[in-house]
Amino acid sequence: MFQSKSSPSEMLLHEIGNRFCTVGVLCEILLNCQLYDALALLREPERVVITQQPSDDEDTIYIPEGTDLRLECRAFGLPPPKYVWFQGNEELKAQTSSILLIRDFSVQHEGEYYCCVSQDVDGEEVCQVYSHTVNVELLPVPPTIHEHPVPCVVFREGDVITLSCFATGYPEPQYEWFKENFQLPGEETNTLTIGGVGASCEGSYRCYVKNRGGAVWSNHSNLSMIVPNPDDESRTRITATEKVALLIGNDTYTDLSDLNTPRNDVATIASILKDIGFKVIALHNLTLNEMRNAVYEFCQLLPQEGYGFFYFVGHGFEIQDKFMLPVDAPGSNEYRRCNSLCEKEVIRDVMKVKPKLFLILLDMCLKIPSRNENPGIHEELPKAFLYEPKRNLIQQYATTSNLGAYERSTEVNGIYVNHLKKHLEKNITILNILKMVQKEIANESADAADKQMPLTSSNVVDDFCLTDSVTGHPETEIRFQKLMALPAVDTIVFDNIGWKSVVKIQPHRDCFHNSLDIYITNMAQWAVVCCMACEKLKLELHREGDVLVITIHNLQKTKMPIVLSVILKDPESKKEVSSYTFDLEMPLITQAHLWFNCSRPSSP
Repeated sequence: MFQSKSSPSEMLLHEIGNRFCTVGVLCEILLNCQLYDALALLREPERVVITQQPSDDEDTIYIPEGTDLRLECRAFGLPPPKYVWFQGNEELKAQTSSILLIRDFSVQHEGEYYCCVSQDVDGEEVCQVYSHTVNVELLPVPPTIHEHPVPCVVFREGDVITLSCFATGYPEPQYEWFKENFQLPGEETNTLTIGGVGASCEGSYRCYVKNRGGAVWSNHSNLSMIVPNPDDESRTRITATEKVALLIGNDTYTDLSDLNTPRNDVATIASILKDIGFKVIALHNLTLNEMRNAVYEFCQLLPQEGYGFFYFVGHGFEIQDKFMLPVDAPGSNEYRRCNSLCEKEVIRDVMKVKPKLFLILLDMCLKIPSRNENPGIHEELPKAFLYEPKRNLIQQYATTSNLGAYERSTEVNGIYVNHLKKHLEKNITILNILKMVQKEIANESADAADKQMPLTSSNVVDDFCLTDSVTGHPETEIRFQKLMALPAVDTIVFDNIGWKSVVKIQPHRDCFHNSLDIYITNMAQWAVVCCMACEKLKLELHREGDVLVITIHNLQKTKMPIVLSVILKDPESKKEVSSYTFDLEMPLITQAHLWFNCSRPSSP
């Protein structure tokens, strides 16, 4: 009789005896339970045979970077076999089971893998068999372009032009440059430099980016040469201490209709101004308080004897003066001048800085509010904004008094910017640029030409050009770099799964200072949830291939450092797999405290 403390083996033998089982039945039990060491004691040796190969008739397996590689090779034999895995001719000494597991697969793990299965009898090796070889490579990631060449370049004969294109993907993307439909020999990097340009260099250029995963074309970059006007060439060149621009585009209103193109208009002008040496602050969707604080910050940046450039696009109106409507303005029957930013308020504040030139462009309607629909605004006592006039002011309005400024749903830019962008970069006087815009809009189709008539006002006597050179102003440079501050993050790891991603952080559309784009690679297989503590910030997520793009809007509203949590979830089970927390600190325009609602001085 077996005692209560009998071993499991003794209890099994007792049970088999009670049931009159044979040794053959016991062997079947041991075989089904995969107890091969015990089975080897009861059966004759059997030559090892591989029963499961590492791959299912696939010569090459592709695996996303950062994931785990798992290969399995199963074999049967008595005595039980041993396993040793190889990568190429190198033995993987830590991999001695039927399953090969390599975590955080990366480029150095690429190669051919196979398993050697061996069998010992009485301590002597009698048999070795090898599995099929399987080639394992990183899953190709098609190229995704993050920075396209600038859309248009205006040059003078003899200039040096550089176009650039930045893309990510795996394998590392390759670049080819084309002019029209002809490949440029030898141009195989992400930058194209053309020296000593002339008329023959005019045309449309673009970059072809490719790897094993796919290919993509960049946007076109149109190069055009300007023939210098003798009057412009003979003029005395003027220099500025700095060139500073404030661009505001309002398109998403609380109580007024939304607009389609302001954000694109600001991005277009910002790109051109940066190319000709302006320090650009580009913002979108600001409240009245935020617009006033943005003007204050603009005045802090703009030094004496500098060039100031102010552009607003959005809703507006005219009643004695011209008024820009913020996104928090009341509805069309209720807004007042006190709910709006007056053009003369901006001019007053800027003039106190004593700039050498101030150019103000208002791309908005100048219609007088209807007395029947909005009687209150006609009864409102207006506020006067006085400033000392100087011969340094140029104003252009996208339209004339009591007319509208328009956009077409089929076009990226509004009508005004569609023409302004053709000339803004030219090395000609500002007044000539504005005159060209007026003429071109006058030649538009009747639906625009008769409804939108740009108007220019100027008291300057000098021949100012937007391309004039700068001497530099250290304090402006320091303050501007503070507003360009971004967290230094280039690689992140989701720790508990060892998942790596490359990260790129930049202003939204490489332009806006109150929105942030975060590009995270290697996200194709995950469902992603993001969260932040500040409810005033707005999150948008979209994907570009395997790249997740997170956009954070309304940076101007936060009073505290920004912390962003990125949570990875299994797309099928929806269970959380891992997370990463970004400490984004106080990036871009957050440094300017545009939320501040106390009265600030109107100029430095």
